[in-house]
Amino acid sequence: MKIMALNRALGETITDPIAVDIIPDSAIIKDRKPFFMPDFSSKWEYDLNIAVRVNRLGKNVGEKFANRYYDAITLCLRMIPMDMIEKLSVAGITSNLASSFDGAIILGDWQSIELFKNK
Repeated sequence: MKIMALNRALGETITDPIAVDIIPDSAIIKDRKPFFMPDFSSKWEYDLNIAVRVNRLGKNVGEKFANRYYDAITLCLRMIPMDMIEKLSVAGITSNLASSFDGAIILGDWQSIELFKNK
């Protein structure tokens, strides 16, 4: 499994190239397990995002066929250790890897995309 986080807020201009974080799948908390606050940070924030489950492999997918490659969506929380991010930025490092630790992403229940399509 691959996790890609597009670093763009709604309404923001799309940059070229698009900023993407590749996150290890160990960052996802699965099967409704609890989240435990790691002790390596004392200042936490979270991002609320939409997660899309891609169910097929493919490259160079045409826009016409894109809807065949995903089947469910959910909400997710990505936990961010802000004091660690601040320390890295002072050192000149601008990376979101600090929020890619094991158990950093809390997923909601997957909902079929069919529920959201216009009928």
